[in-house]
Amino acid sequence: MDSDDDCKLCWDMIFEILTRTSLRTLDTCKCVSKKWNNLVYESSFTPLYYNRTNNVSGYIINKLTRRYDHSIYVLVTMPPDHPDDKTTGNKIDNYFPENMNILASCNQGLLCCEKHYYKTSYYVGKPTTRQWQALPNPKLRFITLGFAIMVLGSAPLRFKIIRLSYEPNHKLRWPGMYALRCEIFDSKSWCWSWKQTGLHLRCFDYSHPAVCVGKSVYWLTDGDNVVSFHEPDESFEKFSLPQVVNKSRINSCRLVNYKGTLGMTRLPEERDKVMELWLRCNNNGWTLEMAVSNSCLRRSCYPPDFYDAAGRIVFIKTCKEAMFCKLEDAGSVRKVDLDQADRICKQYFQYRSDWEPVDLRGRW
Repeated sequence: MDSDDDCKLCWDMIFEILTRTSLRTLDTCKCVSKKWNNLVYESSFTPLYYNRTNNVSGYIINKLTRRYDHSIYVLVTMPPDHPDDKTTGNKIDNYFPENMNILASCNQGLLCCEKHYYKTSYYVGKPTTRQWQALPNPKLRFITLGFAIMVLGSAPLRFKIIRLSYEPNHKLRWPGMYALRCEIFDSKSWCWSWKQTGLHLRCFDYSHPAVCVGKSVYWLTDGDNVVSFHEPDESFEKFSLPQVVNKSRINSCRLVNYKGTLGMTRLPEERDKVMELWLRCNNNGWTLEMAVSNSCLRRSCYPPDFYDAAGRIVFIKTCKEAMFCKLEDAGSVRKVDLDQADRICKQYFQYRSDWEPVDLRGRW
């Protein structure tokens, strides 16, 4: 056997091992080398991995009534059967305490939530193991703009929660603008700390959750901008969306994680192009990665999200159903029916988790 065959056999073995490992180990292995990272982005990896490990990969649709007296949680996963078969979203209300509203999710199974019962309280939890832990409250007199949660370590568990807010009735030099505030919760110290951002904004897009790429988190704003938080030095940055988005409908865009790179999906008003994918370049610009015309995408009410690591399958929410669609095969669509209450909810959170209990206090 020559060296090329030896090398191929080696990578085949590594691929087989990765498809059977835990989420914690998988995320670690992705950092070993570019070659290891590329294995995870192969088209066959995602379906094979979740089939072998029985881990959860999908989207949680969270609907909270106006009176904050009832919450609905629907887990939408890709149906494994024939593409023409329809399934329904799985109600997972028993995985949550009552009256929880999801604020942020991460790829390690944790959610950051708020609970409304006379007063607002914050929680971190892992729904698959039904573990929930109350958190100390941040400064509630400030109006929340966005949340994000990041897992920094697993043994012991360490995570950070980032809350962006602004002070109501705070007078600024620029009319219509407000100073962006930031509070960071660190599970190691189990307290909130204040961080200066130096940014002034108009408004955030509440319909789309934050996106985590590597060690950074990104939020979409209503001013054709993106706000980023870089965890290692806890720094902030504001940069513009692609020029084609300017003065466009902001709800036609969605930030995504595409193969480990910050991207943005866009639904142009022109009918000849159904979906555009723009990627953030190292030189601080944007480049058009693809423009896809697909019949299933024409039914989308909201910008698609990428479901698999390889960037082949997108998750689409329409007014009546959710769909998993292969971009290169217009006929390969997995449909999930939604109840009437779930159809009007714009916000959904990508969720990936295993079934292993964790110590949410992360004893140090």
